[in-house]
Amino acid sequence: MPRGDHQQLTRRRFLTVSGATAAAALAWQPLSGCASDDAASGPSTSADPAAEAAAAALTADPFSLGVGSGDPLADRVVLWTRLAPQPGSAPGSVGLTDVDVAVSWELATDAGFTNVVATGTALAPAALAHSVHVDAGAGPEGPLEANTWFHYRFTAGDYTSPAGRTRTAPRSDADVSAMRFAFASCQSYGSGFYTAHAALAHEADL
Repeated sequence: MPRGDHQQLTRRRFLTVSGATAAAALAWQPLSGCASDDAASGPSTSADPAAEAAAAALTADPFSLGVGSGDPLADRVVLWTRLAPQPGSAPGSVGLTDVDVAVSWELATDAGFTNVVATGTALAPAALAHSVHVDAGAGPEGPLEANTWFHYRFTAGDYTSPAGRTRTAPRSDADVSAMRFAFASCQSYGSGFYTAHAALAHEADL
């Protein structure tokens, strides 16, 4: 199901203005942490038997880098993770072979995952550094409820990721008095720790 052109243009305009403002304020900072969209996200396709076997063969927790979400619409939201059993290993090696890996995902309305509203299987492609990109709500599971908090997690083989929390946007015709956003520019782990992200994660109404 394609995203509406009006919503795409609105989001693009918002990000353009926000990005220009942030760039003007932070132009002195290095951009070594920037990455292309292609490298940051992969297809949300069903896994094949080889990818399922690769997941079953994992011998270390692949979710060392945590989870993330973003790009919320009223009926869907993007979920992300990247498999890296050994993130501190030599450059170009994170403890995985050069095969794709099957990853399952769940979306629930409660932190205990007793009310799961959407599930699926995605592919962590070796060509995209085993990153996982799921457009939850855009597949067979159907649209999500607007302006709603959700909890999500991933599973690969015998390992389950930390749970994340995300929220869909209000409907375009909703009566919304205010919305709060947080913005982070490109970043590089070698240039500093992610303490700001830890603080943002504890903000209740972003």
